[in-house]
Amino acid sequence: MQTLRRDFGVPISTHCTAVGTLRHYPEIDASVGDIHVDGGITGTIRPPHQISALGKRFWLRSFLESGIS
Repeated sequence: MQTLRRDFGVPISTHCTAVGTLRHYPEIDASVGDIHVDGGITGTIRPPHQISALGKRFWLRSFLESGIS
């Protein structure tokens, strides 16, 4: 992913929301959170602020729109 970003300028996002891991990948532009993976609404509140502090964007994955999950 880093090579693709560096060599071609393609913006890269990952589904990793672990801030400690993301620090090691400066070429990754954004992180995608998921309510189901990150521990519900409560677990999804903190990562956007921490990831933004790294200078990366955060966006939330849309999943299971057909009902309450």
